[in-house]
Amino acid sequence: MAVTGSGTTSPVARPALSSGGPVAFADTQVGQQSPVQRNTLSNSGTGALKIASLVLGGSNPADFALAGTCAADTTLSPGASCAIDAAFKPTAAGARNADMLLVTDGGAQFTVRLNGNASAVPAPMPTLSLTPQAFDFGSTAAGGAGLVKRFTLSNTGSAALVLNSVSFSGPFAVASSEANACAAFPLTLQAGASCELPVRFAPPAAGSASGTATLQASGASWQAALSGQGSTDARPAGATQNHGGGGCSSINGGNDPMLAVLAVLAAAVLLWRRRQARVLAAAAFMVAGQAMALEPGQAAPAFR
Repeated sequence: MAVTGSGTTSPVARPALSSGGPVAFADTQVGQQSPVQRNTLSNSGTGALKIASLVLGGSNPADFALAGTCAADTTLSPGASCAIDAAFKPTAAGARNADMLLVTDGGAQFTVRLNGNASAVPAPMPTLSLTPQAFDFGSTAAGGAGLVKRFTLSNTGSAALVLNSVSFSGPFAVASSEANACAAFPLTLQAGASCELPVRFAPPAAGSASGTATLQASGASWQAALSGQGSTDARPAGATQNHGGGGCSSINGGNDPMLAVLAVLAAAVLLWRRRQARVLAAAAFMVAGQAMALEPGQAAPAFR
């Protein structure tokens, strides 16, 4: 008896990765995440493929992360594929690396090296903004109370700023009696905070004066340029003198030229009023005389 038959091939899965590595990530700051690097697992065989394990190992597995459609227990049909997305998330500065390990149910194993370099997180830094950075106080009486200008101190950095002291050159000083001013030194400005520093210019003698205000912190300093003019004018600072214009009279040495004009006008008005009074009195006298000369029943003529 003849025996016949035909042989068949058992279905076989054929896994493959699009990249065998190593995978290099861009330099990334500690605590941040790099752009994703994608690797594709495909099944070019005739049988189904199951992922038995997909994990991270090596030196720094905690500094990397896996995502995507590939995962343990995922099954790929013949011709199907899935994605493995790897990212670098460093927890410490320096060179970091790990190994991505993939194992299939057919016993196939893949190892891909992941490399990255981490930069340290920049330390929070305070930054002082001084406004204005230069100021001219103008003119004020020498030996007087002086003029006060407020300067704004602002911490534009990301950490608290401690200003240890402020010092001056020239006839300038902190006006400590001013209200709503910065606290006493040493002064702490939190990030984003600001305050006003009142500075007084009190020249001891006439003439131009210049100087600086220097704010000192640990390892840093800031300066503002100051200038002003001392005057021999005994009037208090800020006093003004009216020199005419806008309908106001001009007063110099106590003599007002408008007084003479006003006196002439007043005299003219008085003369005009006296003349009018005399005219009215004469007219009344004439009317009375005519009325006495009329016969009974005759109307008095109209006076013009």
